[in-house]
Amino acid sequence: MKIEYSKPKPFIMTDLDEKIQKLITSKEEINKNLALELLQSQNNLSEEDARKLVYYNAIDLIEGKTFIKVEKSEYEGGDALKFYETEKSGVVMYHSQDCCESVYINDINGDLSDLVGVEILKCEERISQEDDDEWGGSTTWTFYTIATRKGFVDIRWNGSSNGYYSERVDISTFGD
Repeated sequence: MKIEYSKPKPFIMTDLDEKIQKLITSKEEINKNLALELLQSQNNLSEEDARKLVYYNAIDLIEGKTFIKVEKSEYEGGDALKFYETEKSGVVMYHSQDCCESVYINDINGDLSDLVGVEILKCEERISQEDDDEWGGSTTWTFYTIATRKGFVDIRWNGSSNGYYSERVDISTFGD
């Protein structure tokens, strides 16, 4: 199964300095934080707009689509939620695990079958972050609310690390 990493929209990335682009695509959280600061100071972006660039995760790959199957599974040794557009391709929510972090699906509230056979009307992401201790550890809670005319599903991801690695949920395409 082939995973293609989602990238920020080209018209946005072409406006960014090459060094900032490298920081954004880095797996280390400290580099992403530096990219946030540089985007805000050099490009006069608000913190919210800078976060959208650094943590772009392609929610638009889900919203407006109709899926034939949605299932919780495993990918790269971690939790994944797969949205199938065909029997062999679709969209996947996952986290590419690295050295010193853990990101997993903590809870799914609702019935995944409500997301099948009807258009996804809304896919919303909310993030809550906190520093855990004096050693720099951190925790990130990422919440997704996905709604259709049949109902909605809330997905809660938990990520924790030593503060250096990403705790983000990735969204990309898979298959043909």
